[in-house]
Amino acid sequence: MNKTVIAGIAAGVLVLGLILAPLSIDQFAAAKRIERIVTTQQIESSQDPGQGHQAHQLALILPPKDGVVYSGRLTYSATQPVEVVVLQDIKPGDTPAKTYTIDGEKKWALTLIFLGGEKTPSASGSISFAGAA
Repeated sequence: MNKTVIAGIAAGVLVLGLILAPLSIDQFAAAKRIERIVTTQQIESSQDPGQGHQAHQLALILPPKDGVVYSGRLTYSATQPVEVVVLQDIKPGDTPAKTYTIDGEKKWALTLIFLGGEKTPSASGSISFAGAA
């Protein structure tokens, strides 16, 4: 009888393993690579290439990449007050209040962050963020 119980348990474990194996493979297939970026750099601003933003200056800190979400902390000091911009991928069905595009095709949701208070740019600050750029 003990052999029958052990064989039954072994068969159950085998069947459970066959059921769970594809699920765990899918879980690992959906996992994304995490990369750590730590940098200190001096960046000069240039003309913003975004449609409708050509009169603005832009200092690109992290380049937008499809499917990539950056998160971290930005600390900056500038010679003039600046607005911090965070771009996020737009998911189907989302209708963001503000968008940003360079070519009119690919668009990102645009969020302005004012570290000097309500709608007041600041020449220096530090902020935690998460976004596509």
